[in-house]
Amino acid sequence: MIGIIYYGAGNLHSVEKAVRKLGFRAKIVTNANEAAGVRKIIFPGVGNAGNTMQTIRDNGLDVPIKRFIEEGMPFLGICLGMQLLLEFSHENDAECLAVLEGEVKPFERPVKVPHMSWNQVVQSIAHPIYSGIPVERIFNSSIRITSVSGIRPMWPE
Repeated sequence: MIGIIYYGAGNLHSVEKAVRKLGFRAKIVTNANEAAGVRKIIFPGVGNAGNTMQTIRDNGLDVPIKRFIEEGMPFLGICLGMQLLLEFSHENDAECLAVLEGEVKPFERPVKVPHMSWNQVVQSIAHPIYSGIPVERIFNSSIRITSVSGIRPMWPE
């Protein structure tokens, strides 16, 4: 069963439809009790870091999210769902989950924000999850992840 974290905003239904279309069972997880029986997690993301972290904490989801990752459970953080794994976001000065070392910061000038364009993703080390997927992707963002200890993120070029 794939659990999809829901925090009152974001692209939840698009992610749920994609999971089901691929033939997997999905369960919407809105609180710690609903996380029981989940074996994989997707943390989708569109929204505001401060408000989302408040909802995650209010619903008791911070503890199971950290536990899933610590136990090595397959976890996919999409956009905001990945950003909130870091220690801090400069968007609303939000204290995040601190699963990973690092911060989320706004792009520095002269980068035009929001950054909206097709770019190529550069992988410093190839990963099989991207096998057969084109390197060109659409990006729409005003922020970036910095100082991720032990992680080799992919960057738009």
